[in-house]
Amino acid sequence: PKLLRSLAGRTPLQQDGILRLCVPAMEHLQHKTPAQMKAIFSFDDRESPIREVLMEFLFFYLLLPYGELNPKSTPPGLSVNQVARVTGGDHTIGPDSLEKVKLVIIKLLTCEVFGEEEVFCHLLVGAADPRHSVSDSGTHKLKQFATSVNWENPTIIARLFHLCQGTVAIPGKRPRSQTQPQQVDPRDRVSPTGLRMRLLVLPYFLKSTLAANSFPSCVQVVFDCLFGPVTNNKLRSQALYFVHHICTRAQEQKLSLMAPVLLTGLNKITNQLAEEQSLRVLAYTGIGLLAKRAPTMFKKDTAHLTKLFDALKEESNQDILLAVQECLSMVGQAYKSVVGTQALIVEALLLENICSENSQSRLAAVHYAQVVFPFSHIPSRFVCMLACGDSKDEVKEEGRKGLRLHVKRPEETQSVNQQPPDFVSMVKYFHNRCKLSMQSGGQYKTDVGTLPYPPPVLSGAIQFLRACLSASACVTEEQKLTNQMLPSIAEYLSALEEEQVVSYMDILKHALKPAGSSELHSVAMQALLEAAAASLNVVVPQLLASVELQWVKGFTRSSSPDTRQAASRLLAILAVHTDRGKCLELAKQTLEDTTSDNYSTQHGAVVSLGHLVGSCLGQLGPGCHDVGSNGSMESMETSDTEMIVVIRKAIRRLTEFLGGGTPIPQLLASALGALGDIFRSGPVPLPDGGVGVAVSQGRAAAAAAEGKGQEEKEKEEEVAVVQAQAVGSSSSKAVGALLLSKRDLVEMLAAQLTAAKEVKSKEACVLTMGLLPVGDPAFPHKKPLVTALFRLREEKGHELHFTVGEALSCVCAGRLSPIACDPWRLPSNTMQQISEAGDAVMDDTLSWTLNTIFSKYIGSNTNSLVRQASCVWLLSLLKHCSKHPDMQGFLPQIQATFLNVLGEKNEVIQEVASRGLGLVYELSSSPSHRKELVEVLVGTLMEGRRSAHHVTDNTELFHTSLGKAPTGGQLNTYKELCSLASDLNQPDLVYKFMNLANHHALWNSKKGAAFGFSTIMSQAREQLEPHVPTLVPRLYRYKHDPNPQIQQAMASIWKAIVTENKKTVDKYFTEIMKDLTHNLNNHLWRNREASCLALGDLLVSRQAKELVEYLPELWELCLRVRDDIKESVRKAASVACRVLLKVTVHACDEAVSTGGRVVEGVLPMLLQKGMVSASTEIRVISLEAVLKISRNAGSLLKPHISQLVPTLLESLSSLEQQALNTISLQYSGDAEVQEKIDVLRVSSTKSSPMMEIVNLCVPHIDAEVLQQLVPRLAELLKSGVGLKTKVASANFVVSLVHSSFQDLQPHAGKLLGALVSGLSDRSLVVRKDNARAIGYLVKAAKGIRVTKLIEKMKKWYLEAEPDSPHKASVPLVLSSIATHSPDTAKDHAVEIVPLVFLGMHERPVKEDPSSEERIKRWKETWQELVTGTESGMVRLYLGELVATACPALGAQSWLVKAQGAAAVAAIAEKMGSSLSSPHLATMLSSLTSALPGQVWDGKEAVLKALESVVVTCRSAVLNSVDTNQPSAEEIARGLFQQCKKRGHSSYRKAAIGALGEVLQALELDMFSELSSILLPLINPASTSAREEDSDDEGEEERSARQTARLDLQAVASKAIGKAWPNTATTQAKHFGDVCRAFSVSLGSTTWKGQVAILSGLQDVFSKLCVPIEGSEEELLSTELLPTIDQCLRNNKYSAVRHQALLALEKILPAYTGEPHSSGTGTQAPLKLAETTRADLIDSLASFPDHRHKELALAMANSLKLNCDQA
Repeated sequence: PKLLRSLAGRTPLQQDGILRLCVPAMEHLQHKTPAQMKAIFSFDDRESPIREVLMEFLFFYLLLPYGELNPKSTPPGLSVNQVARVTGGDHTIGPDSLEKVKLVIIKLLTCEVFGEEEVFCHLLVGAADPRHSVSDSGTHKLKQFATSVNWENPTIIARLFHLCQGTVAIPGKRPRSQTQPQQVDPRDRVSPTGLRMRLLVLPYFLKSTLAANSFPSCVQVVFDCLFGPVTNNKLRSQALYFVHHICTRAQEQKLSLMAPVLLTGLNKITNQLAEEQSLRVLAYTGIGLLAKRAPTMFKKDTAHLTKLFDALKEESNQDILLAVQECLSMVGQAYKSVVGTQALIVEALLLENICSENSQSRLAAVHYAQVVFPFSHIPSRFVCMLACGDSKDEVKEEGRKGLRLHVKRPEETQSVNQQPPDFVSMVKYFHNRCKLSMQSGGQYKTDVGTLPYPPPVLSGAIQFLRACLSASACVTEEQKLTNQMLPSIAEYLSALEEEQVVSYMDILKHALKPAGSSELHSVAMQALLEAAAASLNVVVPQLLASVELQWVKGFTRSSSPDTRQAASRLLAILAVHTDRGKCLELAKQTLEDTTSDNYSTQHGAVVSLGHLVGSCLGQLGPGCHDVGSNGSMESMETSDTEMIVVIRKAIRRLTEFLGGGTPIPQLLASALGALGDIFRSGPVPLPDGGVGVAVSQGRAAAAAAEGKGQEEKEKEEEVAVVQAQAVGSSSSKAVGALLLSKRDLVEMLAAQLTAAKEVKSKEACVLTMGLLPVGDPAFPHKKPLVTALFRLREEKGHELHFTVGEALSCVCAGRLSPIACDPWRLPSNTMQQISEAGDAVMDDTLSWTLNTIFSKYIGSNTNSLVRQASCVWLLSLLKHCSKHPDMQGFLPQIQATFLNVLGEKNEVIQEVASRGLGLVYELSSSPSHRKELVEVLVGTLMEGRRSAHHVTDNTELFHTSLGKAPTGGQLNTYKELCSLASDLNQPDLVYKFMNLANHHALWNSKKGAAFGFSTIMSQAREQLEPHVPTLVPRLYRYKHDPNPQIQQAMASIWKAIVTENKKTVDKYFTEIMKDLTHNLNNHLWRNREASCLALGDLLVSRQAKELVEYLPELWELCLRVRDDIKESVRKAASVACRVLLKVTVHACDEAVSTGGRVVEGVLPMLLQKGMVSASTEIRVISLEAVLKISRNAGSLLKPHISQLVPTLLESLSSLEQQALNTISLQYSGDAEVQEKIDVLRVSSTKSSPMMEIVNLCVPHIDAEVLQQLVPRLAELLKSGVGLKTKVASANFVVSLVHSSFQDLQPHAGKLLGALVSGLSDRSLVVRKDNARAIGYLVKAAKGIRVTKLIEKMKKWYLEAEPDSPHKASVPLVLSSIATHSPDTAKDHAVEIVPLVFLGMHERPVKEDPSSEERIKRWKETWQELVTGTESGMVRLYLGELVATACPALGAQSWLVKAQGAAAVAAIAEKMGSSLSSPHLATMLSSLTSALPGQVWDGKEAVLKALESVVVTCRSAVLNSVDTNQPSAEEIARGLFQQCKKRGHSSYRKAAIGALGEVLQALELDMFSELSSILLPLINPASTSAREEDSDDEGEEERSARQTARLDLQAVASKAIGKAWPNTATTQAKHFGDVCRAFSVSLGSTTWKGQVAILSGLQDVFSKLCVPIEGSEEELLSTELLPTIDQCLRNNKYSAVRHQALLALEKILPAYTGEPHSSGTGTQAPLKLAETTRADLIDSLASFPDHRHKELALAMANSLKLNCDQA
């Protein structure tokens, strides 16, 4: 550090020299921790120049290549001068050393000395390094740092470009000097980096908008990567992605400069790299993106478009084809609204490709026809027409879409607003195309003719021409809906030139040729009918002049029903314009065709008959319609008479299809329709009354009803009609033979209505009945008709009832009802008839019908179906009879009726009533009347008042209640609408709201669509405009109401008054937000739920600055609602919280100016209220919010860390799955299993998002933060709940030590105390982590605090119970200190070393599986502490070791005693003979003091320790003058006493062995006393050697006892040898007994016993210093030596043979005369029995072990020699 700080004020050369000294030396810092590195390389603000110089030098050093540098070449990324700066001219830096230095540099760069953006490029270079170790390290750190880098930093982007390009002379750049413009010194020229570096750099360019605008660098990089000498496909792909990024993010001004160059490169790739399909896909995508941003460049040159269309034909790869299609779709916008020559070229291109064999080309062409050109462009529409006949469905559908002939989806309705081409121009263009096609032979040829184009093309073209005609004629949507288009079309066609109309006719006549399909004929015939009906003066004469009526009549026999219908209507129109005779003749022919056996012919004839007869009615003379009661025609002209006869025959023929005799329903419906057409055309020449029984019964019933009440009259009349129907139905054929009357027709139709089964048949019959009085205002049987229609009241299906309502309107209002008008007749032809019949229309039928509905079907009937039907009838009458004078008087009563049913459960009734109330208000004429209606409506809805209205005495109304209460009933929607209107002080708006709110499916039906009010939207928007500020907030909330009805109703109102949704919401955002926040606390659950849903919708895509002041309150309210009592509200609140979280996270970004305010407002609330909530759901949401906010907030978290970190740590356990905790508790009895489970639980903590945020907080912690954080952290360490919380808290302390070492020192003591309290936890994992944290923290603690800690550990270890967690934690703590704080351990070695030394001699316990691991940890800790040799360490701390180990011998715990003994033995072993007083005396005193007393488990350690100390320090023990040290005799006596303890065989065995070693070492003679113990143990026949086996013992117990006995025998045998004294008198006294005992035992024991006895014999004979005489000599010769010979012959155990050989070696000198090994002199050779000698010689000569063969042979020869001498 001193060298680095000396850089300040130095010259560049001096700085380079110093850095060349420092940087290579960093290799030796590779074992330093990041915290240590940070401490070494910390710079203050005054040393920023040093930082810059160092960073630059390190950057160059990281770029250095491995291996010897070539002075003539420049390494990638460096210049010659830069290499010289780094190396100083030395080009031989070792690769391994360079690798180590680079690793240390990366470590230095990431230890928080430098900023993240400062080191990013360095890490990038490291990640691109060819050595894996450097690359992996750089890549790992790069991932951590890249997330926080500002990619709009010009310095970083410039350096990245510099890495890719090197030194580039840029034209236009300011010269470096006046003398060297645009020149760079070759030695300063930096070479570009290689492939690996570019692959790393390019992905980061994709994150930067600045990179996309760095012109020309970005273009140069792209071209270098695409076409440079050093590239590959992966790099090319990255470059193309960069091109996409440039196209989307570059500024328009910059992109305009780059676009031509980029386009050239992209075209080059598509042309040249044919084999690289993936690159071509990316290139085509790039072309499309470029076209979207730079359309002008493409619009000027259509060659690009031609090339793309050619590619569709040439490319075969599916991926490339998809890319070309996508490219074409994007390029299309560039050619939009192209004009002039370019437009002609595009038109030609589309026409060429629409005829291509390639389906993709055709699809693209028709797509372009829609995108490039407006809807009014004629050639492009022709392309779409051609596409309608394509063989591919997708092309065909796209063509129909281009002509607006497809079925539109709901989302398309707003976008399809363009005007189609002018009708005349479109007809002219298509007519000319048809001419050209026919001149060339036609495109569609069949056996029956040729068409200019295929039938689907012509069909689509004609439909489009009709659409153009409607648009040019200004036909409105309402006219289309009500089928009232004819007047507008007629007015338009009348203004055209005849030639233009003729051209249209020619197209239609082409389509009607026999070669056409039935579908084409249907479309063309309908178009021809429309033209003929609208242009009677032009089209009809043209048709009559060019075609025959029979040609048209031929189409009435077509297989298509639509064709037959249109042809029949056209035939009637044409027939009227011919002479009367032809018309009459045609009617007769048609009448005859109704009997045809061919269905098509018969059906066409029936339909045609109705239209023709209806037309004939108009040709009758004056007075011909009134034929009286008997049908007389005497006063009429002949022609009229003939016409009337045909009319009557036709009606009679049509009635023959009624009465159930027609097997085909279509014929029945057509016959009914024909009758309706006839009666609608005018008064029918039939008598009023009836014939036969039906009429008489009807009249009798009517006469009988006189003088009775109105209601009774109606009932009896209804019964009479029913009887008449029965008669009429049974005798329809008989009636047919007579002259029919109007009454008969009514009865027949009523009978047919009752008999009909199908809905369509019923609707046809109902409509026919409604049309009966239309042509005849004085029709006498209207009320019977109404009565018959009322009988359908219980039918299901609102469609039928709408038809009944239409029929009733026709009966009651006649031609005043729009339903009664013929859509194919111009109104001018009928208005005169309406005005003439006006007086006759005004009868009481409407009043009678309405009163009947009020009294019988709505007021008193409880049947839901009847009430539904009557409501629909009432709505239809209100709508279609609005022009009737009597209707105004009924409006109050109608409103009251609708109000009364508004609360019905039936949705159809609700919808109809709501729509009816709106109609009532619209139809009301006077303001006062409207005001009264509003007051009644509001009073009824808001206050529950009944509607006041005038009724007759016999009328019963409102027998049912208005509806359920608003809290749970059916009036919610309407009450809310009324409340909404009242808040605006505009109660009358409730009608508007009701109209706008209707959403039921019935309004989408064919009949219900007539009530759609196309103008209501615009009217409502104008009227509500002043109230929008008040309406918008409430409507926005209501749009999300949980009630689907209210939701849809309010959405309809919103749609009506809001034209631009986004702008409106933006404008009234504050008002909406206030309304939502207020209602989040509303007492009504549905308001809370609606507010939550609306809030989720509102917050999407809002700017942070708009939400700052609302976010804290919103979080508090949303979390509160998340715990709502109602589940649906909770779900809605969850959705709102998700959206709120997303918005909050974005607003908390460091880069956002409002980030600090948002964090300050939201985070404390989440921590104080959310994270501590009793609700698990709220805690989870709050935690997720805290996590995401923390990730984004960065340094803004600093003021909240003291609260954030403890909360997150607590959440680790509170959010853990309880199942894991339960499993851990279940296995609490098995420590090993529980530890594994706990380890798994803790391992998940490290990767948890909570710990991620905690780690993010660490860099922002300083002294100020610690002041507030440490108390909470200490409390958490002491009393935290949960495994994860405890472990994570301890790990967090470790992080603090690393990051804030200096600032943490004042708080280390407090944290140490908290961590020590955690050592008593029952979980081993918790104890380990607390110990680890202590190991790191002690380096920051004061020395006295560490000393106290170690003393506590010592106390715990020596005094705590063996199974106590305190004792188990001691090795963990000391091991952690030694590992993580070696300097601290060294400073406190005096306290630590003795305890560790004692601990590593802990005895393993079988019952405690962890004891072995604990011992292993002690030993590892010892190794960490040992700096030299172990002996030296023991010698250095001998006093402390003895002072710790010896008191342990007096501990209460047996385990500690044994451990202390083992430690004492180890001290003696390490010290050897150098151990002396006073430590030796202390050790011996402690050991001998531990001998007396009972035998405890592990006491053998004391015996072994005493043995070890005495043997090792023999001379010191014998020569000691210390009075405190036990004498040798005292030691031996103490051991001798332990040998007497029976009942503990293993302990006795250890005592005997130890005594033998001690006696041998100290050369003490205690054999006389010892023999009394040992000899009985050797001799198996001795009663003292064995106890009588109990009869109660089992086999296993008996076997164990025998094994223990044999083990004692073996130990005693060895001990005799060890204790055999050197005293002659003692030897002489006991030699015989010993030899006898050995002789007896050697032959009867196991092989292990034999080995021990033979070993003891060796010791005895080696120490023998007395002559062998008498019985001892005989004993040896006859008993011992033969037994030894048997051992020599033991073929199974080599150990026995070896020990026997060694024993014999000690014995043989007595027989050969050689000196004793003891050196006591010689003895005359003993006599050996010849047999024994021979056996021994034989055994020795044949000794099998090769290793000892030579010794055996020598001994055999010695015996032989001794024998020869003898």
